[in-house]
This record gives sequence, C-alpha cells and structure tokens, in this order.
Amino acid sequence: MRRRDTAFGLFALGALASPVQAQQASRRVGVLVAAAPASGFREIFEARLKALGWQEGRNLVLVYRSAEGKLERLPDLAEDLARSNADVIVTFLNPATLAVKRATPLTPIVMALGANPVAAGIVQSLAHPGGNITGMSFDAAPETYGKQLELLREIVPGVRRAGVFWESAVAGQDIYVAALDQAATTMRIELRYHDFTVIKDIVSPFESMRASATAGFVTIGGPVIQQRRKELADLAARYRLPGIWQSRVMTEAGGLMSYGPVGRQFWMRAAEYVDSILRGAKPADLPIQQPTEFELVVNMKTVKALGLTLPQSVLIRAGEVIE
Repeated sequence: MRRRDTAFGLFALGALASPVQAQQASRRVGVLVAAAPASGFREIFEARLKALGWQEGRNLVLVYRSAEGKLERLPDLAEDLARSNADVIVTFLNPATLAVKRATPLTPIVMALGANPVAAGIVQSLAHPGGNITGMSFDAAPETYGKQLELLREIVPGVRRAGVFWESAVAGQDIYVAALDQAATTMRIELRYHDFTVIKDIVSPFESMRASATAGFVTIGGPVIQQRRKELADLAARYRLPGIWQSRVMTEAGGLMSYGPVGRQFWMRAAEYVDSILRGAKPADLPIQQPTEFELVVNMKTVKALGLTLPQSVLIRAGEVIE
C-alpha cells in the first residue's frame, strides 16, 4: 500500500527526526490527528514532554500525521503509524482514535481528546479503560452546549430558532446532542441540525439559516468543522449570523465566541500519559481524565463586523477578548 505522509501544513511540523537524531533516540511516539488542532498544540505537547525528561533528538522520536479533516485518510495513516514501531500513539478526536485502535490492538494509545469514549466503543469505562487506550475525554462538559444556547440568547434576545453544526459520523456524540436538545426545550428554542458528515457545500447551511429566519447557530465539534473553521467563520460573517463555537481555536479563526474546555490541558495531560506509559504504566490502569478548566473567548473584531453590542454580562465572564 502506498504510504501517505500527510504534512500539517501551517504547523510546519517536519515529520521525522534526522538519521543522527534517530540513532540517539530510544523511544518513539506517533501522533495522529483527524483535523488540525490549535496552532500551538505541538509546542505545548513537546514542552511538557521535555519537562518530564523526554526531548526529541536526545531520547525521543516524534512522528506526526494528519488527515486534515478527510476521514477516509485515517485508516492508511493509522496503519502507517502502527508499522512505525511506535512505543505510544497519541490521537486527536474519535475518528483518529478508532482508526488506530483498529490498526493495532497492542500499541498503547493516548487520546489527547476523545468524545464520550465509552459510548463510542473506545474504552470500557472512564475509571477502568481496559485494553490499550487511555487519555482525555470531553465527557465532563456536555452542559457546555446548553451554555452555548444561553450565550446565543443573551446576544440575540428573543431567539426562537437556532442552527446546530455537527457531524453524525463522529461516534459518541449522542450525549452532547441530548444535552443540547434538553437545553433547547427548556429555553423554547427550535433547533435545526446541519450535518457536516453529508454536507459537501458548506455554504448551504448558511443559505438555509437565512431563508428560515434562524437567529444564529451553535456547534458540536468534529474533524470537518475543526479543519474548515476559517471558511465557516468567514461565511458566518458574510451572512451576518452569530455563532457560538465549542473551542477557542474557532474564535481565533474569526468565530464570534466560544465556550468550552481550555485546549492546552488536553495536550499537557497527553504528554503526562505518554511519560507514564514510557516508564512502564499500562493504559488499562490509567483512568480517563476529564477537563477541569473552561473558558469563554470573545472575538471583538467579529462582534464589530456583525454589528453586535454585547451585554456587559457576557464581557465580564470572558476569560479572553481578542481585539
């Protein structure tokens, strides 16, 4: 099978260490992401590894692969890493984790971020994962989707209809859909779902929302939405539709605002799990961790572009305001 070495593009990763570095390194860690994470993820991950005693070129080789939001690439990329004799493989988003799980039942896998991994069939339980997988889960945060709706209602008083961007192909998202539906029922907001698993023309959801007098939208993240965040943020601005995103990377790309777990904690914890495994721990014995830090991020450039005036109640809760 032809090897596909998919670069991370904007991250300027540089996949493999030099031959001299490889001779010096004693352990090998692969990283497979289903879509582009935040731009500083590599620096956070590698800095934490270094602090724990692992440095590329000295005692570590890091091999990065990305599907760039194209899920059909994941099986080949996972097989590639499985054949690379990696001591540990780190994954980002459920499709990447499931692809590696199918490719290798023995190599330890660390989820930098997973969504409801028990329901997705990734682990047996959060406390006792079993098998070869552990890491971080978004499970502590299904209520953040209800908070997204609350934020939308604060900036668009009287909202009665909202769009939802999601990806049905991402296993384990039912818990988040249920939380969002429950919040919408309580707030008497009608939700209209736009499934980016089947949508190929990403303009169509915005046309649909404008035609149906939809006040704005919220998001349940997935690889396609994550990878195409800049395009989606630009379209939201063009159609003058306020959107509440689930992570700060969307707001940094031009989205209006986001509420969700602080992203850096996922990659720091992933490095800590890699360290534990390289020192002899078994993934089955390492409980799945959940996020403990959450943040509201507001992009004031987008606020102004949309002609909005944010309530002071929103601004004072913002952990960061992007000017």
